Amino acid sequence: MRDIVRINKRQSRKPPVLQQIGLLFLTILGCYGVRAQSVTPPYKKIPNGIAICLNQSGTPPQYLRLQFVTPSILHVIVKPDSNFITAPTLMIQARPLENIDYKVSTLKNGRELEIKSGRLQAVVDLITGKISYLDQNDHALLRETGNARSFKPIEIAASGYYNIVQQFDNVQNSPLFGLGGNQLGYTDLRGKDLEMIQYNSNVFNPFLVSTGHFALLWNNSSITYYGHPEQYRTLADLKLFDVEGKPGALTATYITDTTHPAGMFSRREKSIGYQFAKDSALLPGRFKMTTRSKVIWEGAVSSDQSTAMYDFILKFGGYVKVWLDHQPVVDWWRQAWNPAEVPFKLQMESGKKYDIKVEWAPDGTSSFAALRQKRQIKDQDRQIRFHSEAGKQIDYYVLTGQKIDSLISGYRYLTGKAPIMPKWAYGFWQSKEHYNSQKEILATAKQFRQKQIPIDNIVQDWYYWKKDDWGSQEFDRSRYPDPAGMIRQLHNDYDLRFMISVWPKFYEGSKYFKQFWDNNWLYKQNVIEKRKDWMGYVSTFYDAFNPAAGSAFWDIVKEKIYSKGVDAWWLDATEPDIVDNITNDRRMELMTPSYAGAPQIDFNAYALAQDKTFYTGQRDADPNKRVFILTRSAFTGAQRYAAATWSGDIGATWQEMHRQIATGISFSMAGIPYWSMDIGGFAVESKYQKPGPKLKEAWRELQTRWFQFGAFSPIFRSHGQAPAREMFNIAPEGHPAYSSMLYYDQLRYRLMPYIYSVGAATYFKNYTPMRGLAMDFPEDQQATAITDAYMFGPGLLIAPVTRPHVTTKAVYLPKGVQWYGFYNGKHFNGGQIIQATAPYGRMPVFVSAGTILPTGPVRQHTGPLADTLDIYVYAGKDGQFTLYEDQGTTYDYEKGQFQKIEFKYRDTTGNLEISAPKGRYNEKVPGHKTFRIYWVNPASAVGIDAKAAPAKTVIYKDRPVKISLH
Repeated sequence: MRDIVRINKRQSRKPPVLQQIGLLFLTILGCYGVRAQSVTPPYKKIPNGIAICLNQSGTPPQYLRLQFVTPSILHVIVKPDSNFITAPTLMIQARPLENIDYKVSTLKNGRELEIKSGRLQAVVDLITGKISYLDQNDHALLRETGNARSFKPIEIAASGYYNIVQQFDNVQNSPLFGLGGNQLGYTDLRGKDLEMIQYNSNVFNPFLVSTGHFALLWNNSSITYYGHPEQYRTLADLKLFDVEGKPGALTATYITDTTHPAGMFSRREKSIGYQFAKDSALLPGRFKMTTRSKVIWEGAVSSDQSTAMYDFILKFGGYVKVWLDHQPVVDWWRQAWNPAEVPFKLQMESGKKYDIKVEWAPDGTSSFAALRQKRQIKDQDRQIRFHSEAGKQIDYYVLTGQKIDSLISGYRYLTGKAPIMPKWAYGFWQSKEHYNSQKEILATAKQFRQKQIPIDNIVQDWYYWKKDDWGSQEFDRSRYPDPAGMIRQLHNDYDLRFMISVWPKFYEGSKYFKQFWDNNWLYKQNVIEKRKDWMGYVSTFYDAFNPAAGSAFWDIVKEKIYSKGVDAWWLDATEPDIVDNITNDRRMELMTPSYAGAPQIDFNAYALAQDKTFYTGQRDADPNKRVFILTRSAFTGAQRYAAATWSGDIGATWQEMHRQIATGISFSMAGIPYWSMDIGGFAVESKYQKPGPKLKEAWRELQTRWFQFGAFSPIFRSHGQAPAREMFNIAPEGHPAYSSMLYYDQLRYRLMPYIYSVGAATYFKNYTPMRGLAMDFPEDQQATAITDAYMFGPGLLIAPVTRPHVTTKAVYLPKGVQWYGFYNGKHFNGGQIIQATAPYGRMPVFVSAGTILPTGPVRQHTGPLADTLDIYVYAGKDGQFTLYEDQGTTYDYEKGQFQKIEFKYRDTTGNLEISAPKGRYNEKVPGHKTFRIYWVNPASAVGIDAKAAPAKTVIYKDRPVKISLH
């Protein structure tokens, strides 16, 4: 290699074109060891692609591998050596390569090499090594920029790994979406920074989609940072001034007990840095953190840099308020043990002081407050940058497609289809933290049925075992004397399904602990350190990446739980959350010994390994019973294991509810279609435990608005800490809160023909139920920027109310289509903001023209498609809808056992065409149905609540029907 470097230097005086040709010859001479005169062309062919070695002047060679997976998907690998790793990863499913028609050409006097399919092309600059990506019409999609990629060797328990970076220019500056369920309120990710680290409430999936007709799947399961190169810094990197104007620090005032402030004291501090559990040691010895304590930081900040926008991010638990330049920017509560993050910005002129005040009430003995900042950089919005902590190679997929749906379809081609969930899973679920006995579960089920509140699933959260026996997977018989009998009664007497929480956690001394310890199936460090959990016992997690450990774990669960009739799995703490609120390095220390060789390698994919264990285990044990998994974390490919994900232990506040909309949009647009949240918020402020009348009403309003939102989520489930979350415990019958929650629960079941058909499209067409507006209105820039509204299926625009005491909400109706009020059928033109009515009992919902919306009767639980359906047809645009039905709980649909009925509406003629049924299930010939057709148009305002007569009634006898609605 030293000889090659010398030759490059000697040839540096050649004319540019000759120098480039010389470099190409030297590339092959140095990388492939062949004679220079044999180099035609400068690459090696592989199936559906090429391999290139780049010997850039003065640097070690880099080896590139570009291979088409489909005409729309290009797999790119870059390595410092030629030993490409092409075996399937945890994330990517193995698929045989298509025989793709592609071409390779040299451009610009041999400086560039182009590989091109019928839909996607990549151009490699053989001098700089940078790659540009274009669509079939030569429109630029992405290009590598600056120091486009880098490899830095790292020392971990496994050899041959690098800290890797890959950077692109979003040349169109098109909006970017996905990457999982961030909790920062972001949907468009341009210019944003994400620490893609799985932990409670934050779920990441490194799939990025754009309205610019491209997507990126980053094939790396280590901790990854998305955003510009600078990490967040402490406040000490700014100029600080205390309350008296003295430079170098802020004034920090500590009050141990706000009811007795005489003992308060102040000191100068250069940062607000209580970010992790270990940082509590930095607090002053005189200060005791309690529910009555408070800390106030005051002063000013300044920068000697040129004028720029600064990003701030606050991590906190407890109550916190922030003022910047005398303006309030944060007023929030979050449970002390699971801190949240809130971002905000400040434009700072060079040398100018800006007042700052941070007021923190810890609300507990273990809480957090840390404020970090960084200066935005030029063209930050156009930069796409992935930085992973561990990888043997840079490995990613570039996808192209006209719509985000087609990009997500490509993602699922690579990572697996999303199966149809059992039909009951689309109904309502009731849960809480936690039911404490068999008697309580059965009593709750009985109340739902007696009060005729529709429900399909009741959930047993954690702690059904004996207190000191976590990991045994055994019910505490003193509280659950007959678990199998309880489940049979739920099934037979109440038509309910039963889901149960399973943790990958073992107490030292629990029944199976020694077996797993002796086989090195447990992470041991936490036990060695004798660290106790919040229940007071030493614990650890098992290594879900170890196939033998996974098999043994499933065998225990199968024997102790599944055999009793359990219907579905709640896989909790799958980040894995061995210990809360510790540094990333500390998390790695606790995840040893590691089957992968080092915990850094697959850290973000723990939940995926756990999902696979349960999915494959159940399908082997019971091949034709649909699996359903709810997990607190997820990763690329989770959808193929029938896994839905919820957004973790969020707080029961209006702010948290508001940003769940953006969290669900972002998660769904990252390719995993089934998302859920704790309706009402999980953790609750202490003031709501014994509320007076005013606080009780405030609690009811929050729960009502959140329930309305939840009814239009992919998975509809109520859950949280006390107060009790059953609607009849939130408010009495007749109260507006109870009436509204009952209405939306019943509405969910009325919409089941629509919802279950959308679920089928998610499998058959790679559809996405919860849809950011960019998915259906990509050209409408105002729509793509919206973070508090979304489409639910193809026709319903959902705009949840996320503030208290309001009865209207400003709603933007995307342009290019007409809209109708869901409840009353009132007509609106698109492209405008309207003040939508939002009384206590209703939230704004609109229907787009061209929608065909099938609805059924109110039912107490899901069941076969009703014999009489109401079909709402919304005029103003052609429309189509596929009504789907199958057996509901088996995998027979994979064998073609299902029924589809196609509805097509032609707006110019007003004709509705209904096809003959296609297919059958359970060898059953579809029965006759009655379709009551409601034609909604500007002259006929028919809403879902209207008592109007149908425009037409059709007795459907399994033959095509054509109806004129004029």
